[in-house]
Amino acid sequence: IMVDFLDEDNAEMLADKELRRLYAAMSKLTERQMEVVQLYFYKGLTQYEIAEELGIARPVVSKTMTAAIKKLKKSF
Repeated sequence: IMVDFLDEDNAEMLADKELRRLYAAMSKLTERQMEVVQLYFYKGLTQYEIAEELGIARPVVSKTMTAAIKKLKKSF
């Protein structure tokens, strides 16, 4: 059976499924990883701004972000 991805109902169903996968993947992150990902992707802060806001060094932000993205990629 071919799925019509342009069909609105199918598109909504796929978006919902992907969103659930994202939430499941995000739940596997540590609290710090979740915090860094949210500040970067949802608030649009730079790594320098995140470091300043959290009171940590910028390289720590970078390492935390890298580890978080690696975990997320494993789920997809």
